[in-house]
Amino acid sequence: MAFIFIWATYVTGVGLLICLTVLIDLLEIQLPLEHNTVPVIGAYYAVTFILVSLSLAISAITNNIANRATRLSQPPGFLKKVKLYEVYI
Repeated sequence: MAFIFIWATYVTGVGLLICLTVLIDLLEIQLPLEHNTVPVIGAYYAVTFILVSLSLAISAITNNIANRATRLSQPPGFLKKVKLYEVYI
């Protein structure tokens, strides 16, 4: 059941990125080219795109670490350096 939830998270994130890409493309077509500054709505979509991309990457890393705990007995080296060893166990 958890496996389905993990993949649903990825599919939702990728679907949201595709929707944002289409909206940014439509916004580019609709806005006039004479603007000297970036429109606020364009900046909003760009920041939202970056945040969704980061959250998708962090979700993938977190799920990889969680699944790795069941396969290996020792945690990765970077967790020991960051003092997350207690959380990992």
